[in-house]
Amino acid sequence: DLAASTPTFPWWAAACFGAGWILSAAAYLFLPRPRGIYVLGHELSHALAVWLSGGKVHSLQVAEKGGRVVSDRTSAWITLAPYIVPLYPLLAGILWLAALQAWPRLGDYQLGFLGFWGGVWGYHYAFTLDLLRTKQPDFLVYGRIFSLTVVALANLFLATASPTTLVFVEAFAGGGVMAMVAQTMLPHAFEDGGAPVGMATIMGFLAAFVFTAQSLGAH
Repeated sequence: DLAASTPTFPWWAAACFGAGWILSAAAYLFLPRPRGIYVLGHELSHALAVWLSGGKVHSLQVAEKGGRVVSDRTSAWITLAPYIVPLYPLLAGILWLAALQAWPRLGDYQLGFLGFWGGVWGYHYAFTLDLLRTKQPDFLVYGRIFSLTVVALANLFLATASPTTLVFVEAFAGGGVMAMVAQTMLPHAFEDGGAPVGMATIMGFLAAFVFTAQSLGAH
C-alpha cells in the first residue's frame, strides 16, 4: 500500500512519537538521569502557577537533589502544577510551532521532531511516575489521595484533549512563562507597573515575532 509506505501516513507520526517515548524511558532506566534539568522545570512550574494565580515569587532555588520556591501564596494548583503542567513538552511544542511559522520548510522534518517530542514527554512522565511512589512533600500538603486523583484527572484531560485545546494550553502556558521571566529579569519595572508590564512584554515579543516571520516570508 503506497499510503502506508510514505511519511504522510498517520501511523508514521505515531510510530516516531512512540519510539522517542520508549527510547527516553529506556534511557531513564539505564543511563544517568538529567535530574538537575528536571528539578529546574519542576520549580519553574511552581513559579508559573504562582504567577498565573496573581502571586509573587520571592526566590527560586534549584539543586541536583531538589529545589524550592518561596512565594506569597499557595494552593492545590500551585503545589501540584509540576505534575499537571508538562512544562518542557509544552515549551518544545510552542517553539516548534513558532519555528514553523518562521521557516515553513521545517515541516519536512516533522517526523524527527515528533520523535524528539516523544522523548521529552517520556522523560516528563518517567520522572513524574518515579516521584509518585515516594513521600514527595507536594503530595502530602493536601493529602495523597486527593493529590493523586487531581493529577490523574488532569493528565487524562490532556491525553484526550483536542488539538485546538492543546494549542490554547500551550499558548497560555507560553505567555505565562514569558511574563514570569520578565518579572524575574525586570523586578523594578514590575514593582512600579505591576501586571501590565508582563502583558506589555508578551505583546512586544508577539509583535517582534510577527514582523520577523513576515520579513522571512517575504524573502
